[in-house]
Amino acid sequence: MQIIQSAIALLEAGEPFALATIVEQQGSTPRGIGTQMIIRPDGRIIGTLGGGSSEAQTIARGPDIIAQDTAYLLTVNMTGDDAAGSDMICGGIIRILIQSIQPRHLPTFQKLRIAETLRQKGWLVTLMGNQTHALVFVDEQKQCHSVPSLSDSLQSLCLDATRSSMHSQQTPELSLYARPLSTQGRMYIFGAGHVALDTATVCNLIGFETTVLDDRQEFLDPRRFPESNCILVPDFDHIPDLPVDANTYIIIMTRGHLGDKQCLDWALARDDRAAYIGMIGSLHKRNIMYDRLRQAGVSEDRLARLHAPIGLPISAQTPAEIAISIAAELIQIYNKKA
Repeated sequence: MQIIQSAIALLEAGEPFALATIVEQQGSTPRGIGTQMIIRPDGRIIGTLGGGSSEAQTIARGPDIIAQDTAYLLTVNMTGDDAAGSDMICGGIIRILIQSIQPRHLPTFQKLRIAETLRQKGWLVTLMGNQTHALVFVDEQKQCHSVPSLSDSLQSLCLDATRSSMHSQQTPELSLYARPLSTQGRMYIFGAGHVALDTATVCNLIGFETTVLDDRQEFLDPRRFPESNCILVPDFDHIPDLPVDANTYIIIMTRGHLGDKQCLDWALARDDRAAYIGMIGSLHKRNIMYDRLRQAGVSEDRLARLHAPIGLPISAQTPAEIAISIAAELIQIYNKKA
């Protein structure tokens, strides 16, 4: 996850920052729950919350929150006055947790990064009250890591919060926000177009660690894919030898048949290791591609391991609907393995 990598790099350099996370969402908003952005003391950002008024307000508050070493819950109503003058037509309400991250939090982020690298479960939990602001990493052994250590009662609250999805809960004295690590597996998305953008967004939300590859620099702008790794390739005949294992999911959705063919050849060279290989497109496209593969000597058993077209059959039309259908199929496959 680029945000975590950037956070550790800043903390290792001794630089504090503000971490902004969308924790609640109602209606249509630029980005979904769990989206994160880093705000540096001089106002520079890493990642994006989707731009517009909500991001501008968040950035404006960041330096003060860093200086005061505190946390704040910002509510932006994009249905009323807060939307006036904005070029973003969303019509929703979002709540953004903005919290100070100081060099003392480095051990907590290092624990988080180790768990992420080992593909272990974990949760980043924020506790916020009148006199309380704590950042806690809860690992899959249900151990709480924070600086300073929490009281038994606060640790108990954090353990109760370790659910499988981003959520928040409030009491009169304390607010708690929990964000899970990516645990579903590693995903490579070949192609960075509109469907890939929504697919990466949805799959990040449900816990996949996504990497997007394309030969077009403008489509790999980190502002489009703030929660994904991005790899620019000269063309799809020169895909790097990325690690592939039983928790790797490969999705092919380039802008044309040639790119799809090149990526499918790359994936088939690794199909005995991957958990899933899928290609977007029609049945007609699939049949043409499969005939070519048969002529090249690919067996029926290997073809049977491919998924094309991808996504559950829900009559999806828009990029967002297609992304949801793909994510639903991956959830179905992933849970059958569990």
